[in-house]
Amino acid sequence: MLAQLARTTSPGALARAALRRDLVGADAVLEVLGDDPDALANRALLAFGGVSADLRAGLELHARALAARGAGSGIEHLDLALQAAVVLGDDSRARELLAERGVDPWVAWAAEVDLTAGHDGWLERLNAPFVDAGLEPVRVAAGDGSAFDRLTSAVPDVVEDGPLVSVVVSVFRPGPSFEPAVQSLLAQTWRPLEVLLVDDANDPADAARILDLAATDDRVRILRQDVNGGTYRGRNRALREARGELFGFQDADDWMHPRRLERQVRELQAHEHLVAVSSRAVRLHEDLRITRVGAPPFTLNLPSLLVRREPVVRRLGGFDPVRKAADLEFVRRLETVFGPEAARTLEEPLTLYQLSHGSLSRADFRLSWHHPSRHAYHSGFSRWHRRTSARDLRLDPDGPRPFAAPAHLGGPDADQRVAVAVWADLRERGPGGRLAVELVSLARTVDRVGVLGGEPARRSSRRREEPADRVLDLVDRGVVAWLDPSRECSADVLVVRDPELLVLPPSRETWHVRAERVVLAAGRAPQSDDGLLFDPTDVERAAQVLTGASEVQWWAADTDVVAGLAAWGVEVTGPVGRWEVLGPVRSPQPVTGATVVGLLDDLARPTGAGTGAGTRPRAPHGVDARVLGRGRGGGWVPIDDRRVGRRAFSRTCDVVLVPQDWPRPDRDAAWLDVLEEGAVPVLSPEREVVQTLHDPAERDRRRRSLLAEAARDYDAAWARRLPEVLRR
Repeated sequence: MLAQLARTTSPGALARAALRRDLVGADAVLEVLGDDPDALANRALLAFGGVSADLRAGLELHARALAARGAGSGIEHLDLALQAAVVLGDDSRARELLAERGVDPWVAWAAEVDLTAGHDGWLERLNAPFVDAGLEPVRVAAGDGSAFDRLTSAVPDVVEDGPLVSVVVSVFRPGPSFEPAVQSLLAQTWRPLEVLLVDDANDPADAARILDLAATDDRVRILRQDVNGGTYRGRNRALREARGELFGFQDADDWMHPRRLERQVRELQAHEHLVAVSSRAVRLHEDLRITRVGAPPFTLNLPSLLVRREPVVRRLGGFDPVRKAADLEFVRRLETVFGPEAARTLEEPLTLYQLSHGSLSRADFRLSWHHPSRHAYHSGFSRWHRRTSARDLRLDPDGPRPFAAPAHLGGPDADQRVAVAVWADLRERGPGGRLAVELVSLARTVDRVGVLGGEPARRSSRRREEPADRVLDLVDRGVVAWLDPSRECSADVLVVRDPELLVLPPSRETWHVRAERVVLAAGRAPQSDDGLLFDPTDVERAAQVLTGASEVQWWAADTDVVAGLAAWGVEVTGPVGRWEVLGPVRSPQPVTGATVVGLLDDLARPTGAGTGAGTRPRAPHGVDARVLGRGRGGGWVPIDDRRVGRRAFSRTCDVVLVPQDWPRPDRDAAWLDVLEEGAVPVLSPEREVVQTLHDPAERDRRRRSLLAEAARDYDAAWARRLPEVLRR
């Protein structure tokens, strides 16, 4: 099975998915490939980014990858290897990696700075980006405290006239960098400045520090919060009470170059269409070392945002009052409402961003991994932005939230106890969209339903993908709960919608879902023409270990799956009918000109299909004929399936021909994908049927009939089996 996974899965996609989902066993899969350079480089990635990162092992694996590569060929993760060598103090290895082509210039700069720390030329290397941007260099003043807290820069001039800029700094339990951070703000060359220090219900000692600092400059005002509400509640109050035409932000432990506000204001003045300007930051530690494995040294600084206050408050309202992560939502909403051309980022290092060990959000990020709640929050607000008119994207901080916010980020404390939890691949390109009806049926039957996102290793992807809109809609409406597996949650029944989710199971260190009973829902047999897809014995064991369940039960989609599982000695409940289910009927597509007929190419078979080559049928006459595949012939216009997925392709068609010689699970999944995207599916030998579907009304009638038939099949199977699974 490991060999099968290694043959059919991209090493890069598998490694990224393993880090993203905390999956166990990806290294064993890649080890099957031996000295393949791509596999070695991605094993190094796993070592660099795992829960217990092993930088030395990662560096050794990456060295083997470089040694095994062909002459002149590139290799992945050079930047990570260089960062690991610098952090480990392996200067000779770092110098070798710096000589490799393809290293990111900023990662190379950071490595050069750190390698010269304590030697002549260090400060000049550190200052190179500032000097290149026409900024005054920084220096470290003498005195006590960390090097970061002693940063300064001498500027020969200031700007006395111009629009008033209000900058808010939210303060709670300030650290030693608080005073230096605010002093860097007060030292800005842009003198028309109002500094709003939000005292977020600090204790008397910290409140006294804030008062003492405010007394040093009459441009400082204190806004006292009676109850601690977090950064974004403080920003919302400051937005209401600020006097400035322009409004910006500053974190309480970062350092601003004296020209930051001036550069950003000048950009707004020079371009009237701009509503917001942000800038870049260099990320570094308190000792001014820059390199951290997996952290880009030069990055967008979201808290550097400077906006025109009146239009932003009028059209956006304020920040989502969660505890963290609302910066990105605010910026994305601003770009949606005003247009992407209304926001600009200055490619200059105008802030030094401190990598603080006490940061509220640092524990939410590792290499290729975000806390699950971060992903859930991003998915929720992205859907709200995508589906809401720009004129209605105004968020009232005191009103109901328009999308769900996880408790981990400061949303309402969610109850993680459910009757049924459904663990599934919720991605749009996976079965996520088809799960909506199933989840609704469950929610009508039991008291509380929760969902958990997963990603089968065989269908892993390099990039993080959003859950299906229909699932997010159910979460936003409270029909189902979004469960956070990193927090304790319990279910009477956990339904695993694909046994392959347990081929590489999540780590027990990060998975805290407990269930009394587990139902393993198999849509395909363990063995396919391409090899072993999953070992039922291993899957059962993983389910019990992860959940502590006293009972594991198998369901099968059809008699073929029953037979396949029985060959492994598995006792099966089923068949229970097709697992794929349908969402709401979409209105028919408008048709102009020729009917668009698409073909899902039976020569480029899906994973798990038979190995023999099919024969592409000829395109029907008098239609716009397109084929999802790379080969030409038969009168079809090819659409590259490496760039366009099946669902997106179906969305452009009126009729889609589905090869009838595909295995049933693949054929059924394709059939339902086509229906959901608004087209009429037809088995490819039925080409004569296409001639009756030139009429849009006939297409709509046939499609609605197919939807109703599929829905009836599903409802009947579900009604028969659900009580059996749920009964105590």
